[in-house]
Amino acid sequence: MRATASFKDANTLGIYLSALAPVIFGLTLYHFRGIKKIAFVLVSLCALAGVALTYSRPTILAVYVALFLLAKVEKNKLLIRALIILALISPFIVPKPVRDWAKQVQYNPIRFMCNDDRIAVYLNTFNMIKAHPVIGLGANTFMKNYKLYKNNPEYRNIITQDYMYAHNMYLHMAAEIGLLGLAIFLWLIIVLLIECAIIYMKSEDFFVENCALSLAAGIIAFLVNGLTESSLYSSRVALIFWFLIGLVFALKKFITLRRIISNPQVSRDKELKKYLWYVMTDSANFY
Repeated sequence: MRATASFKDANTLGIYLSALAPVIFGLTLYHFRGIKKIAFVLVSLCALAGVALTYSRPTILAVYVALFLLAKVEKNKLLIRALIILALISPFIVPKPVRDWAKQVQYNPIRFMCNDDRIAVYLNTFNMIKAHPVIGLGANTFMKNYKLYKNNPEYRNIITQDYMYAHNMYLHMAAEIGLLGLAIFLWLIIVLLIECAIIYMKSEDFFVENCALSLAAGIIAFLVNGLTESSLYSSRVALIFWFLIGLVFALKKFITLRRIISNPQVSRDKELKKYLWYVMTDSANFY
């Protein structure tokens, strides 16, 4: 039995948790102290349990990558060692059905992570991209056109449905809006992660610094999970991705306002300084 919560399947829950769990882990490990830390440790354990109970291999991989990123950036040697040890012993501690599945796919890492039916969909999607590489088939037309580009026979004689998602948001995007559209999206992600890095390195506020790192980890986890799911094409979980991006730009605004307040000319204008300080503290009071 796999955990699904209020979502239609375990994989969708996994996408949701993989985006939020790293944010919780980052703040728990590197920001909160005292009672708040204890409370967030409990929340983190619940999030970890939820991730494990989805039995979603891409979700577990995404959270693992995010945790490793957090540990590497913060130079947390203890956590890095723990994650490496976990990776080494995981083949021996995973449930027997998982070991049996690995044996069934001949220990092929791609087949193990993606399943044969997903690989069949990927190969069919490549046909769509080859036919319209630059601008794609058009937004929201993947399911409508999928059946027209199916291989015959399909990979390992798998028979996929005529109406499918790509189960890979990058391939899905390339098929609908072309390689040009995919390149623009990847450019947006690169700019966003650079922005997170700038906030992390230049911020003088410990909380803002940790928020930037944790949000970057959550975004990266979502992107990793997108390798096996059309995450951005599910309205229930895509909202989380854009929410995290919005928080990154809110942090940038927060830093900008703080720099303005620290300007000597602004400091002399008490009314302006009072207003700007209100804007900053009002947005941060929740934390």
